[in-house]
Amino acid sequence: MPAQAKSLCKNWWSNKEGAMMIRYFEVMLDDGYSICIKGVRKPSKEEAAAFLTERDLKGRKVVDVEEWDRKDAETAFDFGREAEWPVFGR
Repeated sequence: MPAQAKSLCKNWWSNKEGAMMIRYFEVMLDDGYSICIKGVRKPSKEEAAAFLTERDLKGRKVVDVEEWDRKDAETAFDFGREAEWPVFGR
């Protein structure tokens, strides 16, 4: 199997125990602010905008989506209510 395919398979839907793999994404907005979301795959900019509520966006536009590992995301974003966050792509 090519390395690229292995990489895609590794982080797809589940780990070897069958649990869904949750990944973290920084959604960058046009005013310089960012929102962290979690998902089972990386959303496009359009998908991220549709996933976020108008309350989250407040008229702002999504300009980019970047994957972060959990440790880095926890240092940059408030994870106090992370258990309540919806999961993109589920």
